Amino acid sequence: MTMQQTSYLVDTPEQYSVTEVTEVFPATEIDDRYPQYQALSGVRKWIRYAWYPMIDLISVMGTIAAIASFERQGISWIDLGILLFMFNFVGLAGEAGMHRLFAHKSYKVIKPLRILLAVAGSMTGESPILEYVAYHRRHHIYADQQGDPHTPYYIDAEQPLSRIRNIWHSFFGWKYNSKTSQMAAPEKYAKDLLAEPAMVIINNSFYGIVLASFVLPALLGLVLTGTVAGAWTAFLWGGCFRFLVMTLMGDLIIRAGCHLFGTRPFIDQANSHSGNIWFLAIPSLGLAWHNNHHAFPGSALLNIDWWQIDPSGSFISLLEKLGWATNVKRPTPEQVKAKRLN
Repeated sequence: MTMQQTSYLVDTPEQYSVTEVTEVFPATEIDDRYPQYQALSGVRKWIRYAWYPMIDLISVMGTIAAIASFERQGISWIDLGILLFMFNFVGLAGEAGMHRLFAHKSYKVIKPLRILLAVAGSMTGESPILEYVAYHRRHHIYADQQGDPHTPYYIDAEQPLSRIRNIWHSFFGWKYNSKTSQMAAPEKYAKDLLAEPAMVIINNSFYGIVLASFVLPALLGLVLTGTVAGAWTAFLWGGCFRFLVMTLMGDLIIRAGCHLFGTRPFIDQANSHSGNIWFLAIPSLGLAWHNNHHAFPGSALLNIDWWQIDPSGSFISLLEKLGWATNVKRPTPEQVKAKRLN
């Protein structure tokens, strides 16, 4: 399949509606007492354009410093613990929260936990929650077709260096592409969250929340070691190194890699190129079962077969057992059988 760049914004009929990607709540009026979402324009747009390379540069430089520190003195158990805590705390909130809860509404949780997942999920730094949900829902509706904001099949395969340019577009370039920046309006694709004041406030606090994800491990290091040096190394490992690994995992390996490689045991919803990469299941917290996800986008659990490991699905199942999650959606055996390829 190829895709012509010049016609990327043609008025292509939607293959699937938002209601087929996720259950849509009834329309609710927006409360004017709370801050409202504002689309990017003018100075705010250029601040955003400067934000991503700046925060990525900080994480890269911090990772280099962390590696240099490792060569001199290794990594302490405290720093390792903070790194693993931040990776799982932010990662589970991003995958189980931002993705499966907010974008696909594959289960429901009590309100305090919903707010916590939105805040911690925003620490991934991928994008503000309203934009993330809108872009992701559109991605499923047009998966790997004209209109998909970050498909790795954006540029015609016959053009020079198309594979490298497509990977770059899917990984990072789509955020700066004038064609993709106008595709997914939250007013169309995330109406349910726009009607939720807490989500709008969290969306508008995006920059501060991401910065807090670097400050939090430093504070933990300071408390646990009682030294500035302990705060510094915790910042390097739990802040910078963790952020860089999660960015590469989410933006490059999943968004590009899982749409270029992997096995396809199921016919997915939009017949995209999504694939499962089994050895990335644990570090991606389950999202590397990407063909499973595109085949059953409304499912809260992605371990369709018994041997598949889905850490985020296990987390959601735990919440269900504790009574903190309800309406957890799973495909029926009949649905699985109907979509399984021979």
